[in-house]
Amino acid sequence: MLSREAFAQLPPAMVADKEWPDDRPLPDSVNAISGESRREATNIPAASSKRQKVEEPITFTEEDTHGVQFPHNDAVVVSLNIANYDIHRILVDNGSSADILFYDAFSRMSALGGHLRPICSPLIGFTGDAVPTEGMIALTVAAGQYPKQSRALVNFLVVKAPSAYNAILGRPGLNALRAVVSTYHLKLKFPTNQGIGEVRGDQALARHCYNIALQRSDRADPYPVDGLDARDDLTEERGGPIEDLVPIPLNDGNAEYVALIGSNLGEEVRMRLIDFLRRNADVFAWVPTDMPGIDTEVMEHHLAVDPKHRPTKEKIRGHAPERQKAIAEEVDKLLKAGFIKEVNYPDWISNVVLVKKTNGKWRMCIDFKKLNKACPKDSYPLPRIDQLVDATSGHELLTFMDTFSGYNQIRMASEDEEKTAFITNHGLYCYRVMPFGLKNAGATYQRLVNKIFKEQIGRNMEVYVDDMLVKSKSSRNHVADLEETFDALRKYRMKLNPTKCAFGITSGKFLGFMVSGRGIEANPEKIRVIQEMTAPKSIKEIQRLTGRIAALNRFVTILPEDSGSIIDPGQQ
Repeated sequence: MLSREAFAQLPPAMVADKEWPDDRPLPDSVNAISGESRREATNIPAASSKRQKVEEPITFTEEDTHGVQFPHNDAVVVSLNIANYDIHRILVDNGSSADILFYDAFSRMSALGGHLRPICSPLIGFTGDAVPTEGMIALTVAAGQYPKQSRALVNFLVVKAPSAYNAILGRPGLNALRAVVSTYHLKLKFPTNQGIGEVRGDQALARHCYNIALQRSDRADPYPVDGLDARDDLTEERGGPIEDLVPIPLNDGNAEYVALIGSNLGEEVRMRLIDFLRRNADVFAWVPTDMPGIDTEVMEHHLAVDPKHRPTKEKIRGHAPERQKAIAEEVDKLLKAGFIKEVNYPDWISNVVLVKKTNGKWRMCIDFKKLNKACPKDSYPLPRIDQLVDATSGHELLTFMDTFSGYNQIRMASEDEEKTAFITNHGLYCYRVMPFGLKNAGATYQRLVNKIFKEQIGRNMEVYVDDMLVKSKSSRNHVADLEETFDALRKYRMKLNPTKCAFGITSGKFLGFMVSGRGIEANPEKIRVIQEMTAPKSIKEIQRLTGRIAALNRFVTILPEDSGSIIDPGQQ
């Protein structure tokens, strides 16, 4: 292989079929075509701005997969002729709204000189970060081999940023070439006057670029998943008390064993509640080993993977050292709790993603996106939130209960355990219990709680997935209602988390609303967000505003145009 210095001395005609040495971390070669090829390319007429009639349809068949290694999730990385230079390592990204030429490649295209046009708008990435551009330049792009070649003038944004690629061909460039992309076949196809032309992606080069991107030391973790709710995004907001809570020791020999009760209880009810909690301390779990788990004859989680879907084994993703440490610690905890086990030769492999908690620590989740696509949707119905909230209001005492790692108390079906396999730097593991993030985990949990509390739901209890609430019209009956609930929990071996339960309170937040003996009230936190927000400036911000107003819809009064009175929305 030529050294960098020797390569730089080669004339353009000799550079056409050679590559830049691989000892550098940034983009691959920018090759100049020979003089003969240059003249031939110049005589090819540019594509007309008017759309040409296409007689032959563009199709992809199994023959187009020849040479492609399956299974794969590789990007389409191609070589194109840009401004009479053969450019390798071009990422085809139909999710990009701009065509990008990285400065490292642009600087080696010496014939372009200083033809950059200034541009003030920065480039906004999917993370919302603004990347400054050096300018814009219009270049002719030729795809395919003559005579089945498509040419178009494409406006490239020149960006000075580290990248494993020389350029990115986005939607504007693809539309200009009238190109159709198939990531499955790793190929571009486009109409020409001589028939359908094509450009095949380089699978080996795509994987090489991917590895370079993961190994870059000046790059942040490429897979942040901000806002991912490990509770499966099934509830808007956790239930919780509004009034102050008082810790009550359940075991005189251990000060850590406490339960939380409301501060507004009468003395008689308070003493009865404390006595009840101490007698039923066995229903609480303090550590994972305190959880025996739900009997598999009562409930277990099945995946029901469609056999038509081919199993997917994902390559391990890179993480920053801080995140690697968090993953290792979480894996150790799960192993000690018996929630996971090591596995060999699994057919399905998913990757780990980390989410920052509000306390600054990391929550480890598994990206089951591809596994979920292979599973049919469980149509088991979830309760209507508005009906639950209406049924909860007007009760004198409430108790909010939370299970100890509720999803993990349900076992995975033995034949589906290995399908939940995930990969880390320390090995392959799979879940023995139902993890967060699976497609139908919420439906399975709702099916379980409906079975456990069948006799109570609607009478003295309401349950929405893992939000459980015991309600009593009279404070005198609240302990009796709790007795019935705890008997059901003990029968089915479901354990509560005492630190997340609140017993005997007069008001609290349930599914995003304030419920109490007075009725339903708007959550002041949601009101404050609307009061402090600025005027929406984009479609997404308008959608956010609409969602917030929808949550407060029942509390919005309407002033009719022909009357000065305020009427209640329910009376219209």
